Amino acid sequence: MVVWEKGRMKKSDYRKFIIRGEEGRGEEGSNGNVPWQNDDFASMREAVARRIAGCRKRRKNFPG
Repeated sequence: MVVWEKGRMKKSDYRKFIIRGEEGRGEEGSNGNVPWQNDDFASMREAVARRIAGCRKRRKNFPG
């Protein structure tokens, strides 16, 4: 995640998210487990939700 503030890049606020994914997505494997599959929309939803939750927790302004 990149952050811009007042038209300038703010590298101190850059973040990398390890996408955890949701259990139960994908097709059943040979061992009976359901593997995680790539889902770009779900990954973005997770990253944005975690960013918003982090802002709320730190009581910072929401990104614009």
